[in-house]
Amino acid sequence: MAEDAAAPKLIVGFFSLNLCQIKSESLTAAEAKKLPCDVAGIRLGRLAVAKEYQRQGIGKTLLVAAMGKFIEIFNTAGGIGFFVDAKDQEAKRYYEQFGFVPMSSNELELFLPVKTIQEALTSHH
Repeated sequence: MAEDAAAPKLIVGFFSLNLCQIKSESLTAAEAKKLPCDVAGIRLGRLAVAKEYQRQGIGKTLLVAAMGKFIEIFNTAGGIGFFVDAKDQEAKRYYEQFGFVPMSSNELELFLPVKTIQEALTSHH
């Protein structure tokens, strides 16, 4: 490391996104009936905040940033929505407050339709 290099930046949180394939029958019936049987989406791989920075709204900031990044990818690659695997019921409730809905195949796998994200992001500007 160069002597004049800036101090290492503290990482308080991060997220990762992955393209994914979903069977439409695992979505709600209303969503599934207008879709082909295999649909593309974007999965929130991980969203984590360092222990000492939890409960300060950083997760929400990261989730909003992830949604913004989702829209960028969506505009290029398409897809039907944003998926997340909640690690437990508490995480599930956390995502539900942002409009994520549990999938019929696995209630800890949640889905946020593109339209919901577009509306959320335009109402915050």
